[in-house]
Amino acid sequence: MAISVAPTEDDPFVAAHAESVGGEVGIRSQRSWGRAAAFMVGIIGAALVFSAGIVMRAPCAASGFEDNTAFVKLCYSDIGKLYTTRGLDKGYFPYASRTDGTPYVEYPVLQGLLMWAPTVVVGTQGPLMDRTVRYYAISSVALFALLLLALWATIATSPRRPWDSVILAVAPSIALVGTLNWDLLPVALLALAVLAWTREQPWISGVLIGLGTAAKVYPGFLLLVLIVVALRTKQWSGTWRAAAGAAGAWSLVNLPVAWLFPTGWGEFYRLSSQRTYDFGSLWIALRFLGFPIDRWPASLVASGTF
Repeated sequence: MAISVAPTEDDPFVAAHAESVGGEVGIRSQRSWGRAAAFMVGIIGAALVFSAGIVMRAPCAASGFEDNTAFVKLCYSDIGKLYTTRGLDKGYFPYASRTDGTPYVEYPVLQGLLMWAPTVVVGTQGPLMDRTVRYYAISSVALFALLLLALWATIATSPRRPWDSVILAVAPSIALVGTLNWDLLPVALLALAVLAWTREQPWISGVLIGLGTAAKVYPGFLLLVLIVVALRTKQWSGTWRAAAGAAGAWSLVNLPVAWLFPTGWGEFYRLSSQRTYDFGSLWIALRFLGFPIDRWPASLVASGTF
């Protein structure tokens, strides 16, 4: 078992700037830096920050997320909005054909399934506003569980510095976007994939990468990192196994839906290929300031920077 160390003992930068927050840890300090303690503190911190995000959405929840001033009140959430605008309130499967013109869900399959699952509990009977709020509440509980799963995986990945991982739990972005949509699902899967790789389980890591990519595209970029590792170490076996596991897991999730509902399945890729600047992006902020930003050069710059 790895021995936990204080950040000031292991990081010269932290040690050099620690005076303003009490200085470096002393030799007589009482140490409780174990992973269990870090995880418990992380749970408390995550609960507080995540709850702050839910409180932020209260003005929109009060109207069943039908408030036209959601952006002014900073309470917008895809969870509440798409429940009523993508047919989830009617019991539609996210990718099934629609006869009433309701748009398909524009999320990858695994996120679409997470969106659909609470509807089984909420049902299609009763006042729409009440069902929308219940749907948001159930989804929030699931997302909080995924946040804790990501926190646990991050702590387990770096056992010598478990307290560093608490940054994930208390990040302000958790309050801002934790219940904006369902993106904590790929976050958790990516954290688990990294953990599996550090424990020399490339097959499992690959499967988790594939599942993460079935929920959002970016977890797939971890394969590029593994390729770089293989190039540096000249050891390709683990990378090939991870790639095979990722391809298999992604296919297992996507191919049945693509076969049964090709139009609905392709909606995410169609929309992604046509989508321009979106709210919350740096590019739309620059355009509001008058900078002539084109989406393709912007995409190339973002990709090159990444």
